[in-house]
Amino acid sequence: MRRFRRCLRAFARYRRELLLGGVSLTLASLLEAGIPVVASRGIRSVETYLSAEPRGERPDSFLLLVLALLLGGTVAKGFFRFWQRRLLIGVSRKVERDLKEEFFSHLLTLAPGFFARSRTGDLLSRATGDVEAVRLFLGAGFMYAASTLLLVPLALGTMIHFNPGLTALLAVPLGALAWSMKGLTRRLNRHSEAVQQSLAELSERAQENFAGVRVVKGFAREAWETQRFGAAAEAYRRHQIDLGRARAWNHVVLNASKDAAVLLILVVGGLGKLRGTFDLAGTYLFLDYVSRLYWPLIALGWMAGMYHRAAAGMARIEEVLSTRPEVETPREPVPVEAIGGEVELRDLTFAYDGAPVLRGVSLRIRRGEFVGIVGRIGSGKTTLVSLLGRLYPVPEGSIFVDGVDVNRIPLRKLRDAIGYVPQDAFLFSDTILENVAFGFDATPPVEAVARAAEAAALEADLASFPDGLATRLGERGVTLSGGQRQRVSIARACLREPRILVLDDALSAVDTETEARILDRLRLAARLRTVFLVSQRLSAVEAADRIVVLDEGRIAEQGTHRELLGRGGWYARTWRRQRIEGELERL
Repeated sequence: MRRFRRCLRAFARYRRELLLGGVSLTLASLLEAGIPVVASRGIRSVETYLSAEPRGERPDSFLLLVLALLLGGTVAKGFFRFWQRRLLIGVSRKVERDLKEEFFSHLLTLAPGFFARSRTGDLLSRATGDVEAVRLFLGAGFMYAASTLLLVPLALGTMIHFNPGLTALLAVPLGALAWSMKGLTRRLNRHSEAVQQSLAELSERAQENFAGVRVVKGFAREAWETQRFGAAAEAYRRHQIDLGRARAWNHVVLNASKDAAVLLILVVGGLGKLRGTFDLAGTYLFLDYVSRLYWPLIALGWMAGMYHRAAAGMARIEEVLSTRPEVETPREPVPVEAIGGEVELRDLTFAYDGAPVLRGVSLRIRRGEFVGIVGRIGSGKTTLVSLLGRLYPVPEGSIFVDGVDVNRIPLRKLRDAIGYVPQDAFLFSDTILENVAFGFDATPPVEAVARAAEAAALEADLASFPDGLATRLGERGVTLSGGQRQRVSIARACLREPRILVLDDALSAVDTETEARILDRLRLAARLRTVFLVSQRLSAVEAADRIVVLDEGRIAEQGTHRELLGRGGWYARTWRRQRIEGELERL
């Protein structure tokens, strides 16, 4: 049970519900064990009256008392069973919610590198299927186990008191039932997991084709993808059939064991009745107890089988929860009232896992400066701007904002001051307004949204949409063009009025005319904020206050556009080549 320590601590938060649920479970189990005894006493009184010679007084009053006790006991048992399930299962649902929330919030603390190493489908499986398996074991499993541990001793004690020999005989089919359920449940769990896995693969195959339908059609791969989907659907069908067969065997074993127990009671009870050693009341008592013990004994085997699945699921959950965030808020932060936007890099060297991506980068950017960052693919441009907001662990003493090491600035404070537009313009399946206002807890004023849209040259597009800002987007913004998605992302960053604006190749999908309009508007605002613009198109950084050229993680050149052209280095050669390419495109 050490694996479930985290969940048990969560259960402790709901002590009151657990206590009331335990009381209800105890009372329901006592009534469950007592009802057959009361009923058998009523049957025995009638049997005694019918067999007496001469017959005495009719036991009408006693039978009325028995009926009243049976009715009241049944109603009370149902009442306590209801509260038992409502309270105990309710607590397990709350713990499931808490565990999912803890899992989700912990995921959001992890750096992008963790998600680069993990599969989305696997994380979703841990957050849903594994948490559900743990809840079933700790919720329903423990409830049925506790009910069984209370009911079985009471029932067996009563049965032994009435007929020890028959009780010993019944131990064979009932024990076989509990033992077989363990293996059968493992088999059911194995096939259920296979069904879930094949369903996940089927869903993933469909989702990828829906999201990438343009690529599928563009390469005329409809038949190929249909074949692959059919193979996944066939695997799902086979696993479903295997699960159905396992369930069928399960029912066969359950019904066979129960019928064997009933047949044994009828044979022994009938022979005992003929010999005068067993009466009808005793036969009824044993039949009633067997029917009541049937499910609790099944539950024991079910719980034993569920333990393995829950333990494996909890181990997978703990694997994620025990992953320490690579980037954490400082334990002793420096109190920062407001961030101005001055940035300094001091001999910054950074590596993900292997060789360094950045090597000895030193820069000092004044507040309000417009800085262009260019270079070959893989030269470290995206890594550099990602480190400004500590998306990855930053080496101590290598990046400073307003003279303070970013590792000492509260993480929320630092990121609130940075407007970051990544290369992949991700949009949510919501309205344009909700996407632009994503960084706010409440809906911002429409005027502020309009200004942000104007800064991103988005106003003309909004006017063409039938619902304007209320236009609902498809998944990942698929209903917009690439350039429109980038401009919505830029508007989202500008709306926050950050002190530092980072555009990581965020203009690659817009035309040069729109690019020029956006840059002109950003330059007007550059007096109020520091701007980092990463771009493959050198025309985008032509008017920057300073242009930094990276090569293999080092600063190869830096200066203004005119200065870099005069040096005849990589920047000058690339500028001439891109200019010739642009002129050829216009011909």
